[in-house]
Amino acid sequence: AALIVGLHGYGMDARQIETLVNVQPQADHAFAALQAPVPVEGGGGAWYAVDDSSGFVVVDPNNVRLSAEWVANATSALIVETGANPAQVYIVGFSQGASMALGLALTHPDLAAGYVAFAGGLPPEVRAEGLTVEGGVPVLLGYGTRDARFSAEELDATVAALSDAGLPVQLETFSVPHVVSSAGRRAIAAWIDDRIAGVPMAQIRPLPIAATAAPETDADPSVVIADALAAAEARGGYFGNPDGDLVIYKFFDFNCSICRIAHHQMDGFLTQMPDNTRVVAVDVPLLGPGSREAAALTLSIANPEDYNRAYHALMDGRG
Repeated sequence: AALIVGLHGYGMDARQIETLVNVQPQADHAFAALQAPVPVEGGGGAWYAVDDSSGFVVVDPNNVRLSAEWVANATSALIVETGANPAQVYIVGFSQGASMALGLALTHPDLAAGYVAFAGGLPPEVRAEGLTVEGGVPVLLGYGTRDARFSAEELDATVAALSDAGLPVQLETFSVPHVVSSAGRRAIAAWIDDRIAGVPMAQIRPLPIAATAAPETDADPSVVIADALAAAEARGGYFGNPDGDLVIYKFFDFNCSICRIAHHQMDGFLTQMPDNTRVVAVDVPLLGPGSREAAALTLSIANPEDYNRAYHALMDGRG
């Protein structure tokens, strides 16, 4: 029987990862959920602290390493406590827990027989260390193509870093936001069962999906952009001076994580610009169904103040 260790997401707790992932493929496998050691304001925990005061999420790799040691020690204790086979331990993480699982795959490759990471990747600071692993264990990545919190670009960078480090990577995509769907849970269960059965993983690096996961419309992108620009011009500015004659067009998609970062940086940007600066929001809904749904709600708003409220509600939300 296998021991499956669950790592929850940022601001969550140990009870939620079992409900969210429910990865026991067979009744005789043991499942244990760890509680992250760093308390989060508002409840729940984190595997390592993050600093988003600049609009970007900044991670200290030393904190990641400390938490990796903590998880490794806890998992080793669980193996002793449960009498599990050390060669049949699988670590499954969601969101920040996924980042933790991938960090363990690089720093503690002998801890588990396989690592599963859904809706999360390696932080850029960890990728920059360029770690390599001899005889790396297999990794399953799960990604929702409608995830507004974890971008396809970050996923592709994670795949590249893991592959370059010598880890065999399998990627499964699902048409969902920042969650683990029932199809995702079945994929996790099947993948673990295959590893237990000794089924070899294909040694093929997954193709980048950032360029292919986006447009799901037959419309010509140039037409979409032209329509969005016309709607934005008719509505007027919403940042800066609405009567300003220095006009900046801010192209964005409500489903774009980088656009959300730019949104949070806008106030600081405007303090460095002349008083006659007007920023016009141009919503270009190219990143799938969620983008078009948001655009359908906002492109028809004619009043700049009403649009302003809708824009901030969507940009400050969680997808």
